[in-house]
Amino acid sequence: MQAKYTTIVLWAAVLGLSLGMSIAEATTVYRWVDAQGTVHFGERPPKGVEAVEVSVAEAAKNATTDNPFQQPATDPAPPNAAQLKREERAKAREEQERERARLAAACEAQKSRLEQLIPRPKVVLQNPDGTSRMLGDDERLGMIDEAQAFVDEYCDQ
Repeated sequence: MQAKYTTIVLWAAVLGLSLGMSIAEATTVYRWVDAQGTVHFGERPPKGVEAVEVSVAEAAKNATTDNPFQQPATDPAPPNAAQLKREERAKAREEQERERARLAAACEAQKSRLEQLIPRPKVVLQNPDGTSRMLGDDERLGMIDEAQAFVDEYCDQ
């Protein structure tokens, strides 16, 4: 059993060394950009295309990402139509969420106003200048009607 294990390990080491040697031999790769702007890599570039020779060993030493062939981008690519549409939808969702939050806060304020106005026939209102005054019945009932109309139209019951 030990001999079988040793044989497997030996064959794995030989295979690994041979793969490593073949990778080391292929040290030059060409990089080119097609008419659509797609970057390609290969051992031989197509005829009539300007290609840049990339050293695999040098790229591996200087790599800052998992891909040793990836060249650092100097300018970000302009967003495409699909990306612009996604960003537009995301902004619309954020705006809808802000509007929902604003409406929920307004609903809570109107419900709180109803809880204060309905059971109390005499309501004292604080003025902006610091003075206070008692609401008349018609004014109080008008405020109740306004708050109830808002709750009925905009708030989930």
